[in-house]
Amino acid sequence: MEEDISTKEKILKAAEEIFAEKGYDGSSLNEIAKKAGISKTQIFYYFENKKDLLNELFKHHIRKGKNFKDNLWSNVNYDSKEDLWKFFYSIATAFKTESDIMRIGLIESFKSMPNDVNFFELLDPILEDSLIKLKTMSKDHIDEDILNEFRINMIFHNAIPLYLFYILGDKFNKYYNVDSEKSNEIFFKTLKKIVLDNILGL
Repeated sequence: MEEDISTKEKILKAAEEIFAEKGYDGSSLNEIAKKAGISKTQIFYYFENKKDLLNELFKHHIRKGKNFKDNLWSNVNYDSKEDLWKFFYSIATAFKTESDIMRIGLIESFKSMPNDVNFFELLDPILEDSLIKLKTMSKDHIDEDILNEFRINMIFHNAIPLYLFYILGDKFNKYYNVDSEKSNEIFFKTLKKIVLDNILGL
């Protein structure tokens, strides 16, 4: 059984690297099998086709992100803005390792007919549960308009810029000759202000 799990994880890891490098449409199962060091036939033992592999890859990261977030919430003081910022910052920095899957998710979401799982489904398990917890901080009534405002702010003003920063940051630093640590400092200083403003908006 351990060998089966290891082989499946190898396939998922190889698929993520190939999809991120060449895009879903430009990738083949032969390339993924070669990258994983297995035969193409072995892929079909775990996945029906390339689309099934992509969907399972997204679900794998959704589970991973949700588990990571659940562990973080257990140590958060909801009355402390600094604690809340540390929560968001921990997620933001941890997601630097997730830049490949986010690149894939963004590209697939741009298509007129995207695959079954997209960028928003990657964020949703983290965002929606956070909304439920953050609602407990407010004494005012939280209606759907306020929740949608929070979702829009967190996705379009925070999450997407964050992933673009991770995807393009190195190229930006090289082009403008900016030190990477300084670049990170500037980016997260602005992100902190936006995040805290959004929380205060609740």
